[in-house]
Amino acid sequence: MDEQIINVIAKVLEVEPSSIELDCGIGDMPEWTSMNHLNIIANLEKEFSIKFSQSDIMDLEDISDLVSLTQKLASK
Repeated sequence: MDEQIINVIAKVLEVEPSSIELDCGIGDMPEWTSMNHLNIIANLEKEFSIKFSQSDIMDLEDISDLVSLTQKLASK
């Protein structure tokens, strides 16, 4: 599932999946604009049939947080 999540992020950011590292902070990549952040969240919600809460989104610090949260919500 990690790879699938990374692929969603890469598609929105229009970068190669190999350029995305789990320890990269949210917004550290120049392509990671506030609009793309919303697009990433929306695409992950659609891809995995999940819903992020506002507090979940606010607590995200790096890509590994986003991957972990997506996996957690998808497993429910």
